[in-house]
Amino acid sequence: MLEITVFTNDGNPFSGCIVQVFAEPTVNNGNNSTLNFEGPTDTNGIILFNLNTFYKPGQNGVAIVKIRAEKNQLVGEKVKEVIQEIMTTENIIIQ
Repeated sequence: MLEITVFTNDGNPFSGCIVQVFAEPTVNNGNNSTLNFEGPTDTNGIILFNLNTFYKPGQNGVAIVKIRAEKNQLVGEKVKEVIQEIMTTENIIIQ
């Protein structure tokens, strides 16, 4: 699971941001090429993505993902490793 919280520069949660999560690197390595999610943050600036379908037993980690949050021409990006069987969290500030 990947939980992303989006904040404004002044630390307030930013609702209604469009968050994209996709495999990094974006070249097709045969493993995470279909990892591509998108959705809006809730009123608390949070969105949750279930990446469990990309986990294979015995695999070390699930994926390295690029996270992009955008609203009203404000953007924030980060790269994050998603670990199997634990909640991975990331905070993004958009500017």
